[in-house]
Amino acid sequence: MNQEEKSEEKEISRLEGELKEEIKEIHEVENKMEGTLHKLEELKKEEEHEKEVTIFVNSLPKPWSEKTISYRQVVELSPGGYDASETVGYTITYKKGPHENPEGSLRKNGTVYVKNKMDFYVTRTGQS
Repeated sequence: MNQEEKSEEKEISRLEGELKEEIKEIHEVENKMEGTLHKLEELKKEEEHEKEVTIFVNSLPKPWSEKTISYRQVVELSPGGYDASETVGYTITYKKGPHENPEGSLRKNGTVYVKNKMDFYVTRTGQS
């Protein structure tokens, strides 16, 4: 084997070593990406799960997927639903709400933030 062939063989060996290192780095990046993707999928599932909560309207569990709920929406979820006649009104109280509105009364045309297991109590009254 002459000097030129030895030099080429040495260069090939060096390039093979570099290639092996680059392949190793690629595999490490792939593994990190798979781990990140898995975490993102878990976060998405958690977020989807958090999007739908259970609220209680007059002690009946109701699924809810919005961040807020209006006066009318609460009444529509209550037994008997919403009656739009002028002679009917509703009193709505709530508790176990989020820090923005932990408890109180929901006025006509009002909205409140919702939290899982939040309680609403709807009472049908005379004109509101």
